[in-house]
Amino acid sequence: MIQKIHIDLDTVANRDDLFRIVASIFLFPDYFGNNWDALFDLMYSLDPETLSRISGTTDSITGVHLIFLSFDTFEAQFPEADMIQFCRILVDLSANREYRWDHLSFTFELDYSSLYWR
Repeated sequence: MIQKIHIDLDTVANRDDLFRIVASIFLFPDYFGNNWDALFDLMYSLDPETLSRISGTTDSITGVHLIFLSFDTFEAQFPEADMIQFCRILVDLSANREYRWDHLSFTFELDYSSLYWR
């Protein structure tokens, strides 16, 4: 089963906001370092059991599809250097499935629909 996770970025203006939202959704431990390396490490080390707990399902999770809502708003206000780091992490997560022991896949979707609803 592919677990879809919606992440609303409408109010994210800086990396601390992003770290806080992602840490909250994925139940990161208190020792999360609030930096790009720690974000990648904790996202990469997510396991299917943890993802099942987060989503409240008993189904076996084989992948995660991250849906970033209001990406256009996020992109307009997020610092460019941080955007580059964030996008690199997303690409690295999606490209490294074969290196994971559980072969959990990560895919992502950038939702620009708020452009059409304003």
